[in-house]
Amino acid sequence: MKMTKAYLSGNFVIRPRSSTDVGKCVEVLKDVHATDAYPSNWPSDPSRWLTPSGLLSSWVAVADASVVGHVVAGAIDEKADPYFTRVSSRPASKLVEIKRLFVAPHARGHGIGRLLLEAAIEYAKSCSLEPILEVTADRQGPVQFYERSGWQRVGTNVATWQRASGERPLLHQYQLLP
Repeated sequence: MKMTKAYLSGNFVIRPRSSTDVGKCVEVLKDVHATDAYPSNWPSDPSRWLTPSGLLSSWVAVADASVVGHVVAGAIDEKADPYFTRVSSRPASKLVEIKRLFVAPHARGHGIGRLLLEAAIEYAKSCSLEPILEVTADRQGPVQFYERSGWQRVGTNVATWQRASGERPLLHQYQLLP
């Protein structure tokens, strides 16, 4: 089931991502990476990174015909993310991972991230799935954002992937409070 509802707020809209949006999302992601080092490792194929296996739905924020934000809802890959089923006590088939959430640095402070997150949560609920997400523990801005948005940390584990430095960072797993 794909969400078709668009959210209007101020000078931007949240809508389902189209295939023509992916290249624009890569450009925004470059700015986010340069500003925040997110993602931790620049992907060899950023378009593919934005369209991970298990993709269920995705959304963009658009302001003045420019993409300024992005989020994805995807199926749980227990091999890549083994902690989700353990910390949630739910089978992978009952969970949906919210990921690849970012907002262009110049567009922050207008609630775009919150509305992107709400679109993904609404999608999860419409599919009777429990939303779950993961954030690198050292990213205090996102950690505070999720906790202010009603997410509860349910676990902290070492990543299954490495940063370019060889470090395996700590990841916090979150579930949405009822």
